[in-house]
Amino acid sequence: MTELFPALKNDFQGVLTMTSSKPFVPLAQRLTVNERGENIYSMLAPADLQNPPTGPLFLPQIAFGAGFNTQITITDTGSNQETVDVLFYDDTGTTMNTPIQ
Repeated sequence: MTELFPALKNDFQGVLTMTSSKPFVPLAQRLTVNERGENIYSMLAPADLQNPPTGPLFLPQIAFGAGFNTQITITDTGSNQETVDVLFYDDTGTTMNTPIQ
């Protein structure tokens, strides 16, 4: 994004919305540097705001600590008030009592 918007600060966070008259699939990669100075590349899944998911979504891995972290973004695609439940499970499938920060 810094190539398109060079005036953005390094800590800028925002949302980019793309539309097209033809079908397309965006591909996004995120580069972060952990506490040890190692480059960490991750793929960012695009959200289709015209066809939001109708059931539960599961993230197979959440990382926190040792220079790693996971950021979850929840986007409202409609005009109706909705409730979102975020549940965390340990490796045995047991629900964890973890506060969201």
